Amino acid sequence: MKKIEIQVNKEALDLYQSLDSKEKERFEESVLQLLAIFNRSEIDRYERLRNEMAKEAGRKGITEEELDRLLKLED
Repeated sequence: MKKIEIQVNKEALDLYQSLDSKEKERFEESVLQLLAIFNRSEIDRYERLRNEMAKEAGRKGITEEELDRLLKLED
């Protein structure tokens, strides 16, 4: 399992620390669900962008392998 760090203000931290263990567990599950939704939307956005880039690359004669190599260089 990966460690996730989230920055919060002092009031939010105090509120979290005042929760009992069951409330903390429910809160953490909710945060993880929100992160999963966010990550899914980011993955979907990237895939749409990647598909558009592949279409444009195809029109310009760039192969799928060349596009993959170019995208890796940008990361």
